[in-house]
Amino acid sequence: MVPIKDKVLIVDDEPDVLESTALLIEALGYQAIRLSEPAEILETVEQEQPGILLQDLKMPGLNVAGLVAALRLNPRTAEVPLVFFSAGGDLPTTAARYDAWGYLAKPFGKEELARLLNQVLGAPAKRTGPWQGRDMQREVRSVFHDYWNLLAALSNYILILDRAKGLSAEAQKSVRGLDEIILKLESKTDRLSAYIMALVGSLEPVPTATATATTRGSRTGEGEGGGSAGRLSGPGRGPGGPGAGSSPGPGGRLSGPGRPSVDDDHTPTA
Repeated sequence: MVPIKDKVLIVDDEPDVLESTALLIEALGYQAIRLSEPAEILETVEQEQPGILLQDLKMPGLNVAGLVAALRLNPRTAEVPLVFFSAGGDLPTTAARYDAWGYLAKPFGKEELARLLNQVLGAPAKRTGPWQGRDMQREVRSVFHDYWNLLAALSNYILILDRAKGLSAEAQKSVRGLDEIILKLESKTDRLSAYIMALVGSLEPVPTATATATTRGSRTGEGEGGGSAGRLSGPGRGPGGPGAGSSPGPGGRLSGPGRPSVDDDHTPTA
């Protein structure tokens, strides 16, 4: 089964990271599929057939060895490029261990993400008309407007409960706890809205990265240039078919001697 180009499956259990990264992917011209549950990864990959799986390593309940083995044993998912992303310092080592297509270190910027997607998927499909940043900004405002309405409704319910008579001391403590949670959500929502609007407003055309072939099984590019992205090459990996590779450095690829064993139950920390 050939993966569908322009479709990106992003898996992360942090809602802010998941949504902001997905919006950025969409703004770059690709389709973004959001997923936050490790248990649903295999089924979603098989059904959606994404052109790339962007997988966060630091997720509760995630067994990396089991996930990689299951993906490669299934003919419908074996050819989907797997890219790890995390804030952990051992990210390149973990990516090499499981012969992932590549990795992306958090926090990453628009250029790193665009370069990676271009290398894996190629340039996004041409739009029927020029993309307008204002259209995306209106969509973002609409989403956050609905979210703010929900928070306002919750605040009203908390106010009613707080004024209710006859509440036990434990119930009053719970009401105050809910009120504090809502205040935190409002603060996080405000910051996330500003962050996404800034991302949308700063989007500009990203130069197309030029990929060059690397020798199959050779070691290149790991940690070179201080880049936050890397790529692991080996038999049958990469967008160009078996043996395809690209230049080292940021957005480049670390080549390795083939696919390592994933029979152990070790789940690396991110």
